[in-house]
Amino acid sequence: MKNRVKIDINGKDYTIMTDEQPEYVTELAGEIDKNIEDMLKSNSSLTLSASAILLAFTYLDKYTKSEKSAENMRE
Repeated sequence: MKNRVKIDINGKDYTIMTDEQPEYVTELAGEIDKNIEDMLKSNSSLTLSASAILLAFTYLDKYTKSEKSAENMRE
């Protein structure tokens, strides 16, 4: 069953349809919001879009390294 979860990122509301628990989605949204807020505070020339792209790159890097590490452990 899909859960409809309303989240707030940088003052803008989004509705997420997910199989995940609402508390989990809200927790993730809070982390994203804080990371974007920190980026915007640390560099006033960044736009919201640019900070979102940098954050996505950072998360994908961590995910990729984690997957490779897990793969190495399985081998």
